[in-house]
Amino acid sequence: MREEPAGLADLLAGVTAPATVLFVHAHPDDESIATGGTMAALAAAGHRVLLLTCTRGELGEVIPEDLRHLQVGLPESVDDGDQLARVRLDELAAATRVLGVHTGFLLGTAPALAPGATARVYRDSGMSWGEDGRARPAPQVSADSFSQQPLDRAAADLAALLRLARPDVVVTYDDDGGYGHPDHIRAHQVTLAALDQVRDELPARLWVTASDAGSSSGRLVEVAGDADAKRAAIAAHGTQTVVEGGRFALSNGIWQDISGFERFRDATPGGRPRLAATRTGGRMRTVLAAVVAGVLVCWLGTLLHGHVAYLATTPVPWGAVLAVVLCASAATAVGLWRSALWAAAVTGAVAFSANCLLAGTGDVPLIVTQTAQPTGVALAGTIWLAGSAVATVLAVLLTARTLRRSRA
Repeated sequence: MREEPAGLADLLAGVTAPATVLFVHAHPDDESIATGGTMAALAAAGHRVLLLTCTRGELGEVIPEDLRHLQVGLPESVDDGDQLARVRLDELAAATRVLGVHTGFLLGTAPALAPGATARVYRDSGMSWGEDGRARPAPQVSADSFSQQPLDRAAADLAALLRLARPDVVVTYDDDGGYGHPDHIRAHQVTLAALDQVRDELPARLWVTASDAGSSSGRLVEVAGDADAKRAAIAAHGTQTVVEGGRFALSNGIWQDISGFERFRDATPGGRPRLAATRTGGRMRTVLAAVVAGVLVCWLGTLLHGHVAYLATTPVPWGAVLAVVLCASAATAVGLWRSALWAAAVTGAVAFSANCLLAGTGDVPLIVTQTAQPTGVALAGTIWLAGSAVATVLAVLLTARTLRRSRA
């Protein structure tokens, strides 16, 4: 076996070499873009790399003009995505050869099929872009799409493959799917449910791709993967990508650097598979973080806002201005951290609500706005109270703009 690149030893901690590593991805091209560097590095180091692809990518957007008739929904479309699926499976085969994948599987096709079940196809669910820059379900989703199929059925198909392949390590997305795509989220859910079905038979280690909005909080590992193999694998998906030098673009035309460095989080504390936090759990953590941040902003801003300088007799409430900037910055930071407009709004709203309480509580409120008070004190209090509301609106607008620009 070759010497392993940095990070692989951590990814395979506790596993006897050579390891069997199963990657679970939603569509053809996801394996190359999200984990191609690590897959190639694992294969080069002598480990057995397996890939399960859940859908055939029937609803992908097609880049080459001479193949645009394969894209569903266009006037020149030839069918409902079956021809595009065949092309994308050919691209997938070429990419997996580059990455050194030992065997590829399709969910719903034996051996990734529950015993006694008839072969089935999990179709691409499609997606749309939300205002927050994250993927959302498409306006119309067919009943046979991957995200709409019963979770237990898909999990049983994956569990059948797990029992046969007996991987030491399983890799999939975090619970946000990387950027919110419904099929990526479903792949995460199916993987966890399948591991739960075989947990007494197969103590596989679980890793998820690290993302800013996912709820997994396990140990972070960065793998120095094979960037050259990753580049070649991405280029193999010619209907979906354009590659120039060390960068690539999808159908949106936004260029992204191709890096062999890929990050993962351990989702198996104690070496046992577990069901990671649900989307609800992730939202609750976001709410808690936003509330705590809002309270801290109120506290720090209130301490700061009372600092007033004077030019002759003219008050300069510099502390209040800095407090407003603090509020806008904190709310924006929380919104971008969780990739959610509402997180920015909650942070600012909590700070403003707490300010209102401080301005109206007690005989001597901590935030003074009455004009009967000395001019500088009242001016500073008014700027801080009203400014926290304005800062919240600005934070939401800034978060929305930033997420739209970086949604790819």
